[in-house]
Amino acid sequence: MRLTSLTAAALGLLATLPASADTIRLRSSVRLDAQQTSVTLGAIARLDGAEAAALASTVIAERDPATLLEISVDDVKRRLDNAGVHWGRVNLSGRAILVRPAAAAGTAAPGAMRAVAVNPPVRRGERVSNALEVNAADLAAGNDLGGAIARQTALALGVTPGSLRLRFESRDAATLERPSHGADFELIPQTDYGSDRVGLQVRIWENGRIVDRTRVSFEPLVEAPVAFMRREVPRSGVLTADDFGTETRWLPPSQHAIAATPGAIAGRVTTQRLKAGAIVRSKHVRQRALVQRGDRVNVQCLVGGMVIRMNAEALEDGALGEPVELRRPGERSVFTATVIAPGELTLDLSTASGTAAARNPSEGRGS
Repeated sequence: MRLTSLTAAALGLLATLPASADTIRLRSSVRLDAQQTSVTLGAIARLDGAEAAALASTVIAERDPATLLEISVDDVKRRLDNAGVHWGRVNLSGRAILVRPAAAAGTAAPGAMRAVAVNPPVRRGERVSNALEVNAADLAAGNDLGGAIARQTALALGVTPGSLRLRFESRDAATLERPSHGADFELIPQTDYGSDRVGLQVRIWENGRIVDRTRVSFEPLVEAPVAFMRREVPRSGVLTADDFGTETRWLPPSQHAIAATPGAIAGRVTTQRLKAGAIVRSKHVRQRALVQRGDRVNVQCLVGGMVIRMNAEALEDGALGEPVELRRPGERSVFTATVIAPGELTLDLSTASGTAAARNPSEGRGS
């Protein structure tokens, strides 16, 4: 009888205990409304169970809506201790929470992510209203995702961060300011860094495993001196220093790669008509021909330690350092020599390439 009474009492006590503890699962990141300055538990965690749900209104932190806020697990636990939570009935799990700035229009980006005022060339159809353009040098010093992207992009493009700007979408501001705190950012390019728009897949590693993934895209702009036409110059005109001016502009990689070097275009010949205001590209100019087709030229043939001079006819135009096809008067065979001065070329017959240069036109120029 006594055993039966004890068993009944034990069963009654067990019936009063919860079958399992309630759970508070912290989210990895959240974005709150601009008006919400108090961060409550319900805003940053998933609450399972009545006792956990009763803690939803507990204020965990105060924040500036325009600034990225990180809340640690210890911060959450301390606030819940102050609220009188019973840890025998509630389990807490998760890592630090990132509270992102509000995405409302007009909200200023924090820190280095504030936009800078620039006037780069805008292409037809390009959206710039939601762009966030920043100096890579400001980002590169940071120990966050934006810093990692800025450093890697500058390295890939072969420029310094000081001569690079990155144009992101405004909505990515908080993502770019995600701190590392011991994490490693793996940047996997989906397009070439030399593209006008670069897409990255980002993996975030902690303790040898991936804890988060995200995607970021941006437009790089490279600072470079460019030559622009002060006045129109016709095709085959020789550029003088008065024909063009030089200024610094921020160019997409595709334009930077084809822009002519201002210090090297004076004295060159235009390959097409260049209008006033046009940016001079490498293909717009060529070196002035020192040898023209039909010219009678002098050729210095180097054979061992001797120099043999002979006359030949140029079969094509050639600038300094360019190879030109030649033919001696009265002969059919064609050979190639290099332009070294107006009407002067050189051919080194002591090398394999020199001895193989001569050929018969009947063999075909493509052979």
